[in-house]
Amino acid sequence: MSNFYAERVDWRALLGISSAVLYVIAAVPYVRAALRRSVRPNLVTWGGSTVVNATAFAAQMSAEPSWSALIAGVTACYCLLIVILTWRNGDRSLNRLDLWCLCIGAVAIVAWQLSDVAEVALFLSILADVILCIPMIEKTRRFPRSEIPSPFLIAAGAGFLSALSAAHIDAVSLSWPIWQIFVNGTIGLLALRTRTIAI
Repeated sequence: MSNFYAERVDWRALLGISSAVLYVIAAVPYVRAALRRSVRPNLVTWGGSTVVNATAFAAQMSAEPSWSALIAGVTACYCLLIVILTWRNGDRSLNRLDLWCLCIGAVAIVAWQLSDVAEVALFLSILADVILCIPMIEKTRRFPRSEIPSPFLIAAGAGFLSALSAAHIDAVSLSWPIWQIFVNGTIGLLALRTRTIAI
């Protein structure tokens, strides 16, 4: 019986599912804060992240299916929910930086559509997300109380579990989780550091 379960239980699957569950846990306080309007999500960042996470999920699953792709699919759903809440709250203003990043991010997404290579699609998805996250990082740097650090720090931990769940040690399986660790960790630490300084 124990051999049966040993063969059936895949530790990569457990880590991949754990990363998705942890990401959902990270999302709960942020969704609650968005419902209460105590955070001001950047519409460009969250809207663009919805598209690029869905792109990354599709690209990885088509090229090299892995449990590490699960976090991209979950993140796409989470980002879409934040977009809906932000739009409903009426926070739709865009500044010049938002518009520039939106245009450049859109170019990267279109370039992915024109590429038939999954690895290129994944790289362009990360490039687009880097650009689209700039407004949110800048907003958090200037207005730390517009974000709460804990969901981003937990999400960085989820990215770490996702990286450990990768089926292969290569760019296709690891690039997106590593990017999630970096971007979520950066926003979380930035908000945490600036709040500490403000106090």
